Amino acid sequence: MLGQGFVKSYGALAVCRTLLGAFEGGFFPGCVYLITCWYVRYETQKRLAAFYLISALVGGFSAILAYGLMQMEGLSGVRGWQWIFVSSLHADQRLSSNFQQIIEGLLTQVVAIIAWFIIIDFPDKAHDKGFLSATEAQFIEQRIEDDRRDAVADPLTWPKFFHHLKDFKLWCFAFMFMSTTMPAYALAYFAPVIILGMGYSAAITQLLSAPPVVFAVASALTVSWLSDKYRIRSPAIAFQCIMGIVGLMITAYHPNDGVRYFGLFLGQAGCQGNVPSILTYQSNNIRMQSKRAVGSALQIGFGAIGGIIASTVFRQKDAPQYVPGLWVTTALQFLILGLLACTTTYFMRMNKKVDNGTIEEPIEGCEGFKYTL
Repeated sequence: MLGQGFVKSYGALAVCRTLLGAFEGGFFPGCVYLITCWYVRYETQKRLAAFYLISALVGGFSAILAYGLMQMEGLSGVRGWQWIFVSSLHADQRLSSNFQQIIEGLLTQVVAIIAWFIIIDFPDKAHDKGFLSATEAQFIEQRIEDDRRDAVADPLTWPKFFHHLKDFKLWCFAFMFMSTTMPAYALAYFAPVIILGMGYSAAITQLLSAPPVVFAVASALTVSWLSDKYRIRSPAIAFQCIMGIVGLMITAYHPNDGVRYFGLFLGQAGCQGNVPSILTYQSNNIRMQSKRAVGSALQIGFGAIGGIIASTVFRQKDAPQYVPGLWVTTALQFLILGLLACTTTYFMRMNKKVDNGTIEEPIEGCEGFKYTL
């Protein structure tokens, strides 16, 4: 990030962006992996929701901040939109961009250095850093062991890596996550453009972009709390998929712009809420820390593919309603429902075999382990 403030050519910028992506790629799956290693299965979704939705909420309020900056139109001879991108007082765009990258790069380094000393390690190592007492660490590990018997880390080796990749469930979870991150990215990129196409000014568009995100955060936190409380996963995912489909179709086809705007509330709530829901669905139905590491990386990697799809299906020539892009987004919600039906059916059959004592091998290699539906 810091290096981007000093580049002089596209090639240098491309190298910096590649390095940034390579080093940043493990951050989100690493955080998800760490969170799921600390809590029992029915405590994870509301925590994953809080972790993910903080960034979504900040994104929503950034639109309001952009509106405020746009009110600085003409101040010191700088356009309002330029203030959003931290333009210099002389409107030197290249200098401004470099300055922004340098500031963001320095902030990133400061946060990373502080994090090295304060970040919480895995439960079996938290006592070593003084975060927990020996008794507290033992209590946390015992809770995890009682829940799914994987409190102790099992080293990830290449044979284990390829063995875990043979599990069809990981691929189902990955495709489901790709299908919900696609609309999450798409609406983040294009909701303001869709709202602008309804005839609002650029400034008002910024303001109107925030409420659907705020609603989505409130909805997702509520669904996550209920999902943990009643120990259900599939119904929560299905409900949010259907809500997203209804919202997207309203936005695509309703003739009234006010109703189309309401559709964005439902669309945002459905896709944003399913990000922590699908992460938790995987977390609850696998065990062993090595498998969690592989599953998290695969799932988040497919989430990035969802971002690539989102950036290509909303084409300028489809403005102002972007019906093809909204249909691709909707089709992926139906894919989630199809995969959810398949995994839920399989999980129900396997759980029934556990109850009847007819299962040949324990689920996930753990006697008495049952899938979360």
